[in-house]
Amino acid sequence: MSAEKPAGSEPGGEPVPLEDFVIITGVSGAGRSTAMEAFEDAGYFCVDNLPPEMIGGLVDVFLHEGSKVRRAAVVSDARGGEYFDQMSRVLDELAQASINYRVLFLDAADQELLTRYQET
Repeated sequence: MSAEKPAGSEPGGEPVPLEDFVIITGVSGAGRSTAMEAFEDAGYFCVDNLPPEMIGGLVDVFLHEGSKVRRAAVVSDARGGEYFDQMSRVLDELAQASINYRVLFLDAADQELLTRYQET
């Protein structure tokens, strides 16, 4: 991941940074897709079901000169095992590249999850 190129430019030629980058993750059935829809409604560029190892490449695209993306959210599965390790590495890379990010981890009560699964 390289943070060297400015993200887009204003009419006066000033760089446009990636102002907000949100990684949405959490347990299945806790509302990740619903959260992503809320971010879309708020004007974020959103990507659903992105593997953790692809997040850095996507951020590189956002940082490329000419990109108009200022706010983005991705839904990524990082609940355990290999995905958790990959997500940990990605977060380290984002921090090293001085990319401001937030992680939104969604959880739900076991009974609520059982109810949701019984409804589908």
